This record gives sequence, structure tokens and C-alpha cells, in this order.
Amino acid sequence: MILVTGASGFIGKELVRELVKRNEKVRILSRSPGLFNNLDVEEILISDIASENFQKAFDGVRVVFHLASRVHQMNDHLSDSIAEYRSVNVLGTVNVATQAKNAGVERFIFLSSIKVNGEFTLPGLFFSPEDCPAPCDSYSISKLEAEIFLVKLCADSNMNFVIVRPPLVYGPEAKGNVKQLIKIINMNIPLPFGYLNKIYRSLVGLKNLIDFLIVCSKHPKACNQVFLVKDKDDLSIKDLTKNLAYFSKKKVYFFYLPIFFLNFLFIISGKSFLNNRLLKNLRIDIKKNEILLGWTPKYSFLECMRSFPP
Repeated sequence: MILVTGASGFIGKELVRELVKRNEKVRILSRSPGLFNNLDVEEILISDIASENFQKAFDGVRVVFHLASRVHQMNDHLSDSIAEYRSVNVLGTVNVATQAKNAGVERFIFLSSIKVNGEFTLPGLFFSPEDCPAPCDSYSISKLEAEIFLVKLCADSNMNFVIVRPPLVYGPEAKGNVKQLIKIINMNIPLPFGYLNKIYRSLVGLKNLIDFLIVCSKHPKACNQVFLVKDKDDLSIKDLTKNLAYFSKKKVYFFYLPIFFLNFLFIISGKSFLNNRLLKNLRIDIKKNEILLGWTPKYSFLECMRSFPP
């Protein structure tokens, strides 16, 4: 039996569907009934993942996928939001993982974030799982704190952990930055990304991420490991925009605005956070995944952007 938290989310819904497709017995913790009425999925209704006792939900469970989290908000400020992030991302992980350990769960898979490593990489450099963490905002701090707790908990138990730090996850129903960029493309206005052809971002398609998570649930060498995950090829901001336009069946036109001027515009418009996301590299090294688990990304960008089968 596999238990999934966060099953109502963008990643969780497709993970549950793929697990069922692979003939796994799946149970979910959910605040909303009837999420998977057309699938053979057992639901355990809860109200507060951070404090509630749901020990019976772990009966017969071998693996937990802990995806429930307060997702990153672009405009959050450190002092305003750290308590809110901790209330779900840290306390929720503490509660679920502690009950899983007490129930004899074998493996606890925690979906963290590449933001634990940092916001960007310098030209020619790549993030790796061995890097010293460098979280910069409330969301990533809370994810790191949850990771630290999980590692300590498993050090004194028979339960092992797998921590997975994905970058931006995209797919046909993606939210956040991908959704915003698609909206801008659909406005049919020229975009000032002409010079952004040498700024590269590692991304991961939903299909590739789910495939990797399932490998982590089964492979013996994933035990007590931290992994980063991404697609095979990194994309420049310009190429990402072109690919999203192709998927949206739109034409996109670029004009050439110097990067320093874009940086200035973001600052004076109160959107300085976009400097790290559009004007700096974020690149990931996943050689560990292939060496240790024999895993490489299977799906291209366009394959990941196509809808999953019902």
C-alpha cells in the first residue's frame, strides 16, 4: 500500500493516477472527498495535517509520498510568511513522518525544492545534492527545516527517507510562473527576451518527475539519499518562451532589450524577484540519478506538455 499526501495538487493528482495505472494500491490523505471517484483509491479525510492523529491511515503502508505543502508565493516577505510556511511545510512533515515511523513505514519520500540549494547558479556551474544549502526565502527555509527533521527522525528508526528537490515543474495544467508566461504569450505582444538566449534554466516536466518519484519508491539504492531532478536538456528563457508559444499555438515575437535595462525595470516596478528567475541561470547536475539509480529523463518538453491520459 502507498500513501500520498497532497493528492489534490498539480503533482499529486497525476502521481496518484500513475500509481493506479501501475496497479499499485493507493490511499490518500485529503481534506476534500471524491477526488478520485473514477479510480480505485482509498480516501482518508483529515482537517489538519500538522496536528491531527491519523495513525490508522498507515495500516499496511510501505511507502509514503509526502507532497502536501504550502506552495511558494512570489511576493512573500521573510518576516511576514515564515510562520505560515512552517505551519504546513515543517509541522505537517513532522506529524506525517512521525506517525509513519511509529506505524513501521519502510520509506518516506519527501518532495522538497531546488530553492533549498539557492536561487541561481553562476555561469558554468551547476547545483548538486552535495551542495551546502542556501535557502533565501521563507518557503525554502521551511523546506530545509523539514528535510533536517526527516533525516534526524530516520537516523533513529527503520524508516528510510528519500528527499527530492525539483526545479520549476511544468505540464499542461501548470500554475505559477509557467501559467503566467503562457498568459503573457496569449496577449500577442512582443516580448523583451531577445537577449535571453544564453540564460539557461533547468526545468522538470511533470511526467519526468513522476517517473523519477516512482523509481525512488522502489530502488534499494535510493535509501537515505537526496536527489535533484530535471529534464534532459536545459532551456534558455527565450527557447522556453518559444516552446510554450508552440504548445499554445501562438506566434511569439521578441525585441532586444539589454539585460541591465530589464534588471532596472524589474527593480523600479517592484518585481525585483524576477531578476533571479529570468535574468540568471539555474542549472542542475543529475549525474547521481543515473549512476545510483540508472534513471534518465524519458520525456521531451512537448511530451510533458501534452495532457496525461484520463
